[in-house]
Amino acid sequence: MSVTPDREAKLERLVAQALGRQALLPAPAELQTRVLAEIERRAQLPWWQRRVASWPQGMRLALGAGAGLLSVGALRAFAVQLQGALSASTAPLLLHVRHAGQLLLALGHAGASLLAAIPSQYVYAGIALTATAYVVVFATAALGYRVLTLGTPYSQPASSR
Repeated sequence: MSVTPDREAKLERLVAQALGRQALLPAPAELQTRVLAEIERRAQLPWWQRRVASWPQGMRLALGAGAGLLSVGALRAFAVQLQGALSASTAPLLLHVRHAGQLLLALGHAGASLLAAIPSQYVYAGIALTATAYVVVFATAALGYRVLTLGTPYSQPASSR
């Protein structure tokens, strides 16, 4: 069911009316005191203990620049480690991976050539045969379910029909 703008506006009015009829309950005095004390405590915190969005502009820029430099340094260190790991001992492994890729590419080309050689009538006949097999399997499963759960429809005496 789709919600039209008129229906949505009507629902909004009904909710606003229902909420407007509710009495406003004041918070308990103890809760008010605790909340106001927490707000005051947070206002007294130094800038570095507050949210980053409330830091001075220069400090936010410095934090961003420092994080960027750390990221670049970490990526460079990772690249150096990776370059050292790819030494002569891993070259045979990379050669095997390359050969496997070439084999998969050759198999793909052979499969494409084989598919191009099949006449379209055979493809359509295969699709029809597959669809028929699915229908037969589904019908057999439905009949088996009916027989196992409800009994055969013809097992009742003729007088009770």
